Amino acid sequence: MGVSDDMKITIRTSKVNFSMPVPLSMAGTAVRAIPEAAFRELRRKVPAPYDSLITKENILIYFNECKDIFARNKGMKIIHIEGHDGTYISVIL
Repeated sequence: MGVSDDMKITIRTSKVNFSMPVPLSMAGTAVRAIPEAAFRELRRKVPAPYDSLITKENILIYFNECKDIFARNKGMKIIHIEGHDGTYISVIL
């Protein structure tokens, strides 16, 4: 598996600075490694009722449902969020 088979996950908030290249086959493991503090902080910034959707479990479900699409679209930015407070989240295939 080479660099082209990796996706890059980046999360920066006031309390978390997390960046990791992840082989697509290991993405579920990478999501599980994201600190719960990152999810808590993101949930605080998302209005109800959508805040309840920001969980590791939901992200894992979304990823598993889309895994074959991700494999066919290398280099595509699937998440790009920049908050006014400096929060930054990015997932690039």
